[in-house]
Amino acid sequence: MRHRGVLWIWLLLPVLAGCAVDRGARGPLDVVAEGRGPLRAGCARVGITPAPGGYLGGFGLLRESLGVHDPLYARALALECGEARVVLVACDLIGLHFSSVERARAALGDALPPGALLVTATHTHSGPDTIGLWGLPPLWSGVDDDYLARVEGAIALAARRALEALEPARLRLGQAQAPVEGISYNRRDPGSVDRTLTAVALDRADGTPLATLVHYACHPEALGSDNDWISADFVGALCAGVEAQRPGVALYVNGAQGAMVTTAEAEETFAEAARIGAALATVTAEALASSEPVADEPALTCVRAPLEVAVDNWRYGLADFSGMLPGREFSGGRTASEVWGLRLGPWVLLSAPGEAVPRLGFELEARSPSQPFTLAGLGNDELGYLLHEEQWEHPRYRYERTVSPGLSATALVREAGFAVLERLARDAQLAPSSRAE
Repeated sequence: MRHRGVLWIWLLLPVLAGCAVDRGARGPLDVVAEGRGPLRAGCARVGITPAPGGYLGGFGLLRESLGVHDPLYARALALECGEARVVLVACDLIGLHFSSVERARAALGDALPPGALLVTATHTHSGPDTIGLWGLPPLWSGVDDDYLARVEGAIALAARRALEALEPARLRLGQAQAPVEGISYNRRDPGSVDRTLTAVALDRADGTPLATLVHYACHPEALGSDNDWISADFVGALCAGVEAQRPGVALYVNGAQGAMVTTAEAEETFAEAARIGAALATVTAEALASSEPVADEPALTCVRAPLEVAVDNWRYGLADFSGMLPGREFSGGRTASEVWGLRLGPWVLLSAPGEAVPRLGFELEARSPSQPFTLAGLGNDELGYLLHEEQWEHPRYRYERTVSPGLSATALVREAGFAVLERLARDAQLAPSSRAE
C-alpha cells in the first residue's frame, strides 16, 4: 500500500504552494505522421462485451449488470497516405484512462508509429466501469482488472486488423443538422449545443462502402439510471442503421457533450434509445447525400501534444490514494495526458482528453485550418469535465466541478489544442473555419 504521506501531500499542496495555481505544462509538439499519396483505408470490429455481474459506469454506485441487451465493440479505422499511417479506435465504453491507451499502443509494437493511435470512448452509461469511480469510493474500484486488460488487447487487435485490411480508398465528407427536438439538448444551458453531425465516408476504389465515421455530440444515456443491462445505448442503433445503409464498419465519435448535452428521450427505454439512434442514422444519410469527394492523393498529418495536467480536486487525490483509478499516476499534483490532432485533406480532427463543454468546442473549431472540424471528446483519456472559465463558479455546474480535474485543465487543453491546430495548418492552403457558436 502506498505511504499515507502521499495523501497528506495532496491535501496540503495548496498550502505548500502558497495557494499559487498550478497551470500544468505542455510538452513539445510531436509530429507523429506526415505524408501525401494515394489514400488507403482499412477497418475492423472486435467485441468487448463483458460478462454480466460487473459494475456499470455512469450514474450511481454499485450498479451491477444483470445481462447483455446488445453487444459492445471496439471499432477501428486505419488510414494511410504515402508513409503516414494512423488508426482511430472507437469503443463502446464510459471512458479510458491515458494509461490504457499507452498499453494498447505498446501492444501494437512496430505495426504503428508510437502515438499514431487515437482511442475514443462513446461514453455509454450502460457499459462496464473502466474508470474506477462506480464501485464504492473510496473503499474499492468498480473496475474489473481482467476485463480492462481484455479491452486494451481488443483495441490493439482491432487496430492491427484494420492495418492488415488496408486497401485503396476514396474519401467523402458531409455534414447535416440534427433536428432541434427529440435528439439532444443541453440540460445546463439550453442555448449551448452543437447539432452538426459530420459523416466521414470511406469507399473502395469500385465505389462500394468500406467504413463510415459519424461524429455528433451527446451523452449516450437514454436508458437512464434504472437500467441494469449492458448496452451501447443509442450508439448501437446508430451504427447498425448506418451499416444497413452502407455495409462495412460504422464508428461513432462523440463531440463536445460536457455539462450537460444529453439525450432528449420521451422515456428511459430501449425503444427510445433505438429511436434516437435511428434518427441520427437518417441524419447521417442526409450528410452523405450532400458529401463532397476529397482529392485522390490527400495529405495526412498527425500531431500530438503531451500534457502534464494539474489536478486541483481533492477527490482525485483520494481516489488515487485508495487505488481506485487503474493505471492513473499522479506526481506532484499532476497527471499525464495529451491532445491529439489529425488532418486528412480538409478534414480536421482534434481530441479532447475528457468531456469538453460546447463552448470550448466552438473556441477550438474557430482555430481549425479547414472544415469539417470534429472534436473527439474523451480522446485518449477521460480526465472528467472540462468546464469553461466563465462557467466554473456558477451554481448550476456544482456537480461537474466535483468530477473535473480543475479549472486550469481547460486552459491547458485549449492552449495545446490551438498549438496542434496551428501545426496542422502549416501546409494548409484553405481558409480558416468561420463557423462559431
